[in-house]
Amino acid sequence: MIGLAIIFGPIAMPIIVLVVVVVWIVAARHLWRPVLLAAGMLTGVLLAGVLAPIVQASTAADRPDAVRAGPLVLVPPATCWEPPTSC
Repeated sequence: MIGLAIIFGPIAMPIIVLVVVVVWIVAARHLWRPVLLAAGMLTGVLLAGVLAPIVQASTAADRPDAVRAGPLVLVPPATCWEPPTSC
């Protein structure tokens, strides 16, 4: 699975987007929408490339002494509130 992510993430996906953008420009005869798609793709790839080494998030497997938190349970206020009783 990691091999697919390595191949399709940074290599194949930009090529696929480039082909789609070029075909879209030729077929639709307008420029701004395909360029917006390509700019969004490029921005995402650049941000991921810059932020990933900075963040370097570790997993619980990397830190065996880490405390794992249980699932967060949100209780709606209506279930905790009791209406006042009338006498």
